[in-house]
Amino acid sequence: ILVAFIGKLFGPSLLLARIATAVFSLAAFYFSIRILKLTGTPVYYALGILFYPYFFNNSFVFYVINFGLFFFLWAFYLLRKRDTRPGYFSDFFIGFLLSMAILCQQFYLIIPVAIIIHRFLRLMGHRQEWNLAAIRQFALSSFLLAIPLALPAALFIKWGGLTHPNFNVHSL
Repeated sequence: ILVAFIGKLFGPSLLLARIATAVFSLAAFYFSIRILKLTGTPVYYALGILFYPYFFNNSFVFYVINFGLFFFLWAFYLLRKRDTRPGYFSDFFIGFLLSMAILCQQFYLIIPVAIIIHRFLRLMGHRQEWNLAAIRQFALSSFLLAIPLALPAALFIKWGGLTHPNFNVHSL
């Protein structure tokens, strides 16, 4: 969708699609550096991501795997930042970014579920601090995280999976 939009603006071109993929890959690499800085890990560890063959090769061809990685890393970065500065808008935006990642690569579907389960288990671990405000905060943040997932869910129902029906030409 993003590359089609760029193609509408500048005219369709395989070179343009490859440039867009390279830009998104570079942005994914940037977010990996930001995450490493947040965790206190040496930044040069990001070179492992940069020179990983499946990342590096896919950065220069038109392939959506690095688009999905970009959206996931941006969401993960904001999720880490949210731990220090919570906010409900960030939950919604993280959900949006994760839904974009899911539309690029189906296996990201487990990430929002894992986030909600983690928050629930963390809430269960602090039973002595349970109150209506804590339960309301968990419910509202989980709901806001899940709202943007309606788009991948609608496509999943309509298509019978997250892959367009035109790709269902092979059967087992």
